[in-house]
Amino acid sequence: MSSAVVDLRLDGRDLLLEGPAELHDRRSRRFFRTILGGDITTDGWRISARNQPTAQLVLRVDRYINQRGWTPKRDNLVARDIEFALERRRSFERTAAAARDWKAGKVAVTE
Repeated sequence: MSSAVVDLRLDGRDLLLEGPAELHDRRSRRFFRTILGGDITTDGWRISARNQPTAQLVLRVDRYINQRGWTPKRDNLVARDIEFALERRRSFERTAAAARDWKAGKVAVTE
């Protein structure tokens, strides 16, 4: 795995990626072009959000980059989208845990 840095930034409804040559390898081309419908650029990729929220696209790409062992360098908009999604996931997990405890009779509901 490479410790390369991949620059992520939003340009309107497009996500721009710039980084190492590995962004153009077969695995990456399959993901970015075939699955996400991205267009190859000189330094990386331009991926349009199309009919999905940009936050959803950002999360998919960020997850892919982390799985490849690369380090994402995020602009403020991308970082905000990721932080918002992580907080939403944490909130859901807290709620699910509280529901399991309540169902098991471990917690009394108070108003």
